[in-house]
Amino acid sequence: MNNYKHKRTKRLVTVLIFFFLTPAAYADGLKVLAENYPPFSYEENGVVTGFDIEILENLIRDSGVKQVGKARIYPWSRAYKTIQKEPDIIVVNMARTEARDALFKWIGPTCPREIWLFKLKSRKDIKINSLEDAKKYRIGSMLGSTSTKELINNGFAKGKNLDLVFDERLNLLKLIKGRVDLITFLKFEMSWRLKRLMHSTDTRIPAIGINDVEPAYLLSDKYQYYFAFSKQVPDSTISKLQNALDTMKKDGRYEKIWKKYME
Repeated sequence: MNNYKHKRTKRLVTVLIFFFLTPAAYADGLKVLAENYPPFSYEENGVVTGFDIEILENLIRDSGVKQVGKARIYPWSRAYKTIQKEPDIIVVNMARTEARDALFKWIGPTCPREIWLFKLKSRKDIKINSLEDAKKYRIGSMLGSTSTKELINNGFAKGKNLDLVFDERLNLLKLIKGRVDLITFLKFEMSWRLKRLMHSTDTRIPAIGINDVEPAYLLSDKYQYYFAFSKQVPDSTISKLQNALDTMKKDGRYEKIWKKYME
């Protein structure tokens, strides 16, 4: 009798383990994490919005996939750790690199990725024809970003010619105030931030316009941006969302949202 109870208990434990480790266990819905990275995702009047958020809202609606709660703004490093630990996470706007490819499931591409080194137009002394040239200057970059990893892999070092921040906005402010010589940005991200600064009422920020900053060197155009998903998300969910994205690109909705945020 005791042996029968033992076998019955063992079978029950096996069933429970199977239940909690299969995709059905994650059917409650997906949680959306986004960093403060305008114009892709940012908080405005208490609401998370942006290019990626609007794209995802369309995909969720068209595919019938369930989302739990509203999109939340996380620091990049925290979002990256969370998606590897929890089974039901979407992180929008992640560069799909060789090192990351097997860690997550993906839909996309959602956006091209050209990372430039920018400088103040007034800095006529800065001349860059190669990454070796750039090593002579102090570069502001985002902690944990693919851009930063590319710079480090090419011989740049924190405290020497690399100045790391947790918030991209700080990079631009450091450039304006002369604390760094160059910063890493996408062109449309730079344009978005400069437009916002032009209308800022903060007297601590020096007046600056669109024409005061210029690209100095193309750092990377190797990768593209995707939406990344926890590995445990079912393939059927990924397929539905990818099909919805493909449809958006064909019917003109993707282009309409692009023009709203990127032009």
